[in-house]
Amino acid sequence: MNAIVTFNNLDLEVLEYKDTWSLSDRQVADGFGVTQEAIRKQRTQGATEYIEGVHYYYKDMHHDGKGGVYDTPPDKSGGGSRNTQKMVFWTKKGVITLGFKLTETPQTIAFRDWASDYILNSNNRPTTIQDFLNNPRSLAELALRYADTLEENNRLEAQAIENKPYIAYAKTIESSKGSIKIGDYAKTLCNKEQGINTGQNQLFALMRELGILMFNNEPLQKYLNMGYFEYKPQPFTKPNGERCLSFRPLITPRGQVKLAKKLIEAIKAKNTPRIKS
Repeated sequence: MNAIVTFNNLDLEVLEYKDTWSLSDRQVADGFGVTQEAIRKQRTQGATEYIEGVHYYYKDMHHDGKGGVYDTPPDKSGGGSRNTQKMVFWTKKGVITLGFKLTETPQTIAFRDWASDYILNSNNRPTTIQDFLNNPRSLAELALRYADTLEENNRLEAQAIENKPYIAYAKTIESSKGSIKIGDYAKTLCNKEQGINTGQNQLFALMRELGILMFNNEPLQKYLNMGYFEYKPQPFTKPNGERCLSFRPLITPRGQVKLAKKLIEAIKAKNTPRIKS
């Protein structure tokens, strides 16, 4: 069975060969954006890598005398030539192998990726109208896959809307200048229009409540290990003139992004008025 598939405005005739698929030498060259000579050199010079019957095969093709080539002899009454020509066809395995051997260009990479996704995936096998007529269940299966796709798209769209404030915050953090004090973090989180109203003291209390900070406002060790916090040395001088060094916990850019969703949801929940029953 033959099927026409499209790649970058190229109509490719995919042939069925044993339990796999194949493309003609010319169409493989067109797909990769190289000459047939380049494909031929790959096949002949890399003889140990390309095995006949595995990566490629020969097939007798018939000329119709008008420039056309077919896999069946032309009708004698048409006056066409009965000359045959052995042509090379590449199997799915051969196309993928070629894709890794040819000099990489944007087109060779794109065609190799298309081949990997399309030809190697049996779910993408071309379906004809006759297939549906022979197996009515195919239409039901196709409808179910379509419904699943719609459901997944709706789920992703809803998730994108839900995560919008966190994504926007993450983009803000990406342009920040490193670790900051937790009090400054409260200022960046605060957004009254979105119901995220907090300050330094409220944020410290909330982070203790959520088990992120200990009673003394020091981060738990597991969050330090995860890279959410770091300690920065801060020199100070006592009234008696003694110079000392303390370490202040700062929240890293990673911690700012990773903790944002949990904190924002907790802040909004606390700021939402409760309806008395």
